[in-house]
Amino acid sequence: MQKTAIITGGGTGLGRALAQNLAMHHFKVIIIGRRFEKLKMTQSDFKENIISICADVSSIQGRNKIVQKIAALKLKIDYLIHNAAVVTPIAPLEKIMLKKFQETIAINLEAPIFLTKMLLPLLNTPSRILHISSDCAYYPLANWIPYCVSKAGLHMAYECLKKEFQNKPIRIGSVDPCMMDTPMQDYIRKPEVVFPEKYSDDELYEQNLLLMPEFSAKFIVKLLLETPDDKFSEKEWRVGDKLL
Repeated sequence: MQKTAIITGGGTGLGRALAQNLAMHHFKVIIIGRRFEKLKMTQSDFKENIISICADVSSIQGRNKIVQKIAALKLKIDYLIHNAAVVTPIAPLEKIMLKKFQETIAINLEAPIFLTKMLLPLLNTPSRILHISSDCAYYPLANWIPYCVSKAGLHMAYECLKKEFQNKPIRIGSVDPCMMDTPMQDYIRKPEVVFPEKYSDDELYEQNLLLMPEFSAKFIVKLLLETPDDKFSEKEWRVGDKLL
């Protein structure tokens, strides 16, 4: 029987690579994002296996739309991947506006928690949920308060839910995809984006040391599909770790 995966932020970068990789594994993949044209680009070569839902995961209305459309498809969810995230604003504290901070928290932290809550009745038995994490969950960067705080919170949400789900047929995992050449990195490299550690990011790009999203996606798909339940949830994984 064909399995179903949901991927937020499926229009670009890692989300697109994950969707296309799972489609090649003959999954029914539901991608979610705010930009219709980007979602269609992800679908373009896999129209039979990839379904798109244009919605904003950070809003109650957007999450309601997602749940309603998935319920209408009468599909049970085998894998739920929380990939959607924004890195903005990158700025010193005195320049961070409350509204922008709240938007980052809503996308990076609130959405994974409350979209999971709303989708619980649609999860298959068993099922797996995966958080896409970041080095910034552990390593503070000057001018990066919104992103670092949201990713640290997402890591703690994974830790809490791991305990909450331990006696249920739901396994939750977390993975750091490492630094990839994505639209997020394109933004970070813009001249107007300034922070003390920026030179190291630029050097990685100039030396072609950033990972391609497709490379990280292959690791993540293997983590999702091949690891035993206890191993899947035991720690936050990092691309390149030994899985089996």
